[in-house]
Formats: sequence, structure tokens, C-alpha cells
Amino acid sequence: MAIEELIRIGETIYNKYIDDWKKEGKRVIGYTCSYAPEEILQAAGLLPIRLKAIGSSETSKADVYMPKFHCTFSRHLLDQGMSNAFDFVDGIVFVNSCDQLRRMYDVWNKLVKFPYQTIMVMPYSYDKEDFEWYLEHEVKKLKSDLETAYGAKITDSSLSESINIFNETRNLQARLYEMRGAKEPRINGVDTHKIITAATSMPKKKYNELLKASLEELKKRPGITDYRARILIGGSMIDEPELLQVIEDAGGLVVADVLCTGTRWTTDKVETDGDPLYAIAKRYYDHQPCPRMTMVYERKRDFVLDQAKKNQVDGAIFSKIAFCDHHSGDNVLYQEDLEKEGIPSLLLDRDYRITDVGRFRTRIEAFFEKLGK
Repeated sequence: MAIEELIRIGETIYNKYIDDWKKEGKRVIGYTCSYAPEEILQAAGLLPIRLKAIGSSETSKADVYMPKFHCTFSRHLLDQGMSNAFDFVDGIVFVNSCDQLRRMYDVWNKLVKFPYQTIMVMPYSYDKEDFEWYLEHEVKKLKSDLETAYGAKITDSSLSESINIFNETRNLQARLYEMRGAKEPRINGVDTHKIITAATSMPKKKYNELLKASLEELKKRPGITDYRARILIGGSMIDEPELLQVIEDAGGLVVADVLCTGTRWTTDKVETDGDPLYAIAKRYYDHQPCPRMTMVYERKRDFVLDQAKKNQVDGAIFSKIAFCDHHSGDNVLYQEDLEKEGIPSLLLDRDYRITDVGRFRTRIEAFFEKLGK
């Protein structure tokens, strides 16, 4: 079944679709952040793959070069790079997502070599001057560099084709989220997360085909009714849904998210009128902002409130990876604003990989009791 296929792909770094792509002599390019403009990478004839540290169990190699007060995601990712977990990748586009990943890139650039690797600089604030700088010095430069590095010709036609494919992906994912957020959801949070993650690990055309079939399969499923509480989850990025699994094992159901590996990545389509390169740049610059973006807290808050109310959640759980400054600030503010609306929230500190499941289960069960569930 298509659902099982997408779930399986969402659990791995490498899969048969990447393997088939490579066997055809085509190249794969990794990226590290939802601010990386995937449409441009695909228009260069490359397969964009989001780099994840799925399956990583230690950071011993990375710890030689990065201090313990760096977030465990950056250390796991560097460790995987140093351990050749991404040896199928032909290039990487990093983004200055936060200071910790920026520092990781400095180490990576010296120790882990790929035929092509670069870092895109995304401004931290919104204004016309910043956008024009970003378009000219980052987006147009990326296009030119990819053409030189891979002997590609990125045309308006290839960009428009990419835009249409990625917009279709976002439309299909929106339908999946509707099924997850229904009164009687047809899919749980863990499986939804894996299906969304699969989109970052395979050709989008094939993904769209499988997701269309999955949505038809889901229509035939009975709704889920045996749960204690409807939960929104947010905070630091999540590659493997270990925390969602703890929540759902405790009787909750994750029906909404505000994650960069979830709705913040999948919402906001690219405009199809006008200059396609400009439209792509505008979408990535303006799309639902990460906590890294300054002076737009009200917009971020309104998105969280909208997701919570639209999906009729009983409570919200915000987690942050230890030493994540951006989420440390926003999570507390979200909690305050949600509770003003009568939606209780729980804040959790965690590592990139969750190993102390018992501690989290205890706190989550206590939270459900607070909700009266």
C-alpha cells in the first residue's frame, strides 16, 4: 500500500528511490533547512534531499570539534557527515539557520568534503532592502553557481515546472493535514510526520503519486476515536517522531503541528505568475517564519493560534533541543498566549534523539491529567 511505502521511506536516510535516481547517472544535492529553495535545486536536474541524522546514536566524532553546549542536532548531523552517512550526496546547500548550525558549517567545511558545498545567507529581518539583497546576492548566485558546478542550464521553464510540482506537493500535504485534524482523524500524528518526512527524501513527482494514492486509501479507514487529548506540537525541529510516539503511546493524538519539518515547511505556495526565480525567492523569504526571524512574533503567534483553534486541540506541547536559543524564547511566549486563549501548554527540554522515554511519558501523562483527560 502507498501509505506503508511512504511511512517506510520517512524512517530512513537512504531509500530505493534515491538509489534508482543515482543508477540513472543523476545527482543528489543535500540541504539542511526549510529556507533552502528546493525548486531551484530541482530545476538544475538535481534531487534535493534534506539532510537528517536519522539513526544516529552518538556524537563522539563531532564532540572533538564542537562543545557540549552546541545543540545535539548540529552535533549529530556533523557526526553523520564525518561517518560517511551522506556519501550518496553530490553536493550540499547549507543555510545560516542559526548560530549553532553556522558554526557547524565552519567545521564541516574543513573536515567533510563534497564536490560542491555552499552556505546561503538568509536575512534575519523583513524589509524591501533585505529581500533585494537576498534575491541578488544569494538566490541568483545559487542559480549561477549550480549551473557552473553541474553544467546545468536553469531556465524559466524548468523553474516553472519545479514550482508546479512543489505546489502540488503542498496541496496534497494540506489534504493530509485535514485528515489528521478531523474530528475523528483517519491517521495519527506519528504516521503523518513520517509521510511528510518522506517528501524530503525522494523525487517529488513520485512522492506526489504515492501521496495521492495514500489519500484515497485513508478515505476508506475508520476515524480514530480512542484517544485522551488532541495535541498540537511545536518547537525545535523533529526528524524522527520519537516525541510524537511518546505522546500517542500515552493516549494523546497529535492532530496539529507548527514545526519546520511540518506545517511551516509545507504551507505557502510559490506564485505562478511573473518571473519564476523572483517568485521562488519571495516564497522562501516570506513563508511562515521560523523563530530565527526577528520582529514578526505576532505573525508567528497568530499561526500557532490558528493551528490550535482550527484543529480544536485540548493542549499544546512545545519542545526545544537543549541550548536552542530561538525556541527557548518563542516557546515561552507561545505558552503564555495560548493559555490566554484557554489552551494549556507544556514545555519540554530534550536532546535531538530522545532516549529517556520514561521521563517524558511521566510529564506528558501528568499534563493530560491537568487537561482533565
